[in-house]
Amino acid sequence: DGQDTKLVDDGLGNLIGVGGKGTINYETGEVNVSFDTAPASGAAIKATYATNLEELNELQTIQTQFDSTEITARTFALRTEIGLFKSYEMQKRFSINPEEVLAQDLVNELTTNISTDVVRKLYQAAPGALTWNRQAPTGVGYMEHLLSFTATLAEAENKILEQSGRIGNEIVYVVGTSVAGIMRSMPGFVPATDVKATLGTHFYGTLDGRPVIRSIVLPADEMVVVSRGEDPFTAAVVYAPYMPLFVTDTFHGMDHNPLNAQKAAAAMAGSKAVVPTLATRIKVLNA
Repeated sequence: DGQDTKLVDDGLGNLIGVGGKGTINYETGEVNVSFDTAPASGAAIKATYATNLEELNELQTIQTQFDSTEITARTFALRTEIGLFKSYEMQKRFSINPEEVLAQDLVNELTTNISTDVVRKLYQAAPGALTWNRQAPTGVGYMEHLLSFTATLAEAENKILEQSGRIGNEIVYVVGTSVAGIMRSMPGFVPATDVKATLGTHFYGTLDGRPVIRSIVLPADEMVVVSRGEDPFTAAVVYAPYMPLFVTDTFHGMDHNPLNAQKAAAAMAGSKAVVPTLATRIKVLNA
């Protein structure tokens, strides 16, 4: 009949007011209302609600808690060597300092070992697994089909939001080798220009401005979508260095051929998936 019925929750689950009465279930949200004057048969009933904050005894409260966790530092150590004659050839023929080459190789390989450990833990902890079929449907071109892969990436972001209730300001893609090939063929992919990015886990490029990390740790046809925030509390996995990277001087060991110069590098660090719901996996199907 066009008239409004206004009811107020008394805080005990009862709706009282003018024009009717009712009840509300705080757990399910179910509302039951009986009107003093019944609406016309077939009439549409529209319900709206509002909260008078000034009438509340207290406001809704969110609780922030900080929890600590232990991370065990792992030792990463490598040794490399080069013969006296090869060292001399490098110096004379290419004007290269062999000691610098040894040190750089050690640092690169040790960094790869550490990043591999982080990626492995991230992959093992990431929940859920979306899928995308590499084969285009009949009558659909492959480049057009790639648009559905973009939709799957967006779906992964939504899944992270559902899992964790938040989404960071940066999305990172960690991909296996086969998925990396798919991404390279997508519009919006910009390959890395660093010619040294050839080790096991490395920066591969960007897709629409988002970092793409290629890693041989992951299965070739899988990837992990990771949400990362600005602060350390919105990270799926953390890396905690204990002893910084240390590279020894060049030395000749007494228990090895004295013609071979040696260098060693070591570091101690730990990593742990602390908020795995900030990541999710995608598997590429081939049929």
